[in-house]
Amino acid sequence: MNKEKSKLFRKVNTKTFNVHHNFGSDFKNTRNKKKETLEQTKGKMSGKTERGLDYTPLFRFLLSKVGKNWDEVFSEAKSRLDKTNPIFSMVALREEDKKEFYFLIESKSKEKLGLVRMYDFKNDSFCWGSWLIKEDAPKTTAIESAIQIYEFGFYSLGFEKSHFDVRKGNDKVIAFHQRFGAKIVDEDELDYFFNFEKSDYEIIKEKYKRYL
Repeated sequence: MNKEKSKLFRKVNTKTFNVHHNFGSDFKNTRNKKKETLEQTKGKMSGKTERGLDYTPLFRFLLSKVGKNWDEVFSEAKSRLDKTNPIFSMVALREEDKKEFYFLIESKSKEKLGLVRMYDFKNDSFCWGSWLIKEDAPKTTAIESAIQIYEFGFYSLGFEKSHFDVRKGNDKVIAFHQRFGAKIVDEDELDYFFNFEKSDYEIIKEKYKRYL
């Protein structure tokens, strides 16, 4: 007797910290055969925002299936969802808009290690998050992927600073950003709000230049 697989969505109050609704995965490599060290899809999310449901399980499912046959992945995801819209919101992205960027984090040997998103572009600042890294990824993956995000944001896109939030109690992530030089500029009941200047990055990247 086959055991029914769990659903790829859940109620929003069980949301995993720092993984938000409406973030993207990257099956562009599977469909277009593009290969890059930090593989990129770009675009603005399509479709309406889903309220009350968290599709983090779908995001993790898609992450685990990167490189697999898309038709098979889609068929299984469809059978475990309440609707197919979230799939297309995560993978059917429009490059020309350039308002959100989704990256697949890869090792030099092309092993899929995680995903990260850039979004909420405001004048001279960008936000980044939806940062997922596999548990068995090398210890340097977080540092290397953060550096690549800042290199792209500051030098390729021309931003002068970055802003992002971290949930209170997530001490490891808070400490990580503070070691990089990010500063807490505000807070609310749940989150700390950080700001990180390009000038601060240019100082700290000397320490981590071996990862560039």
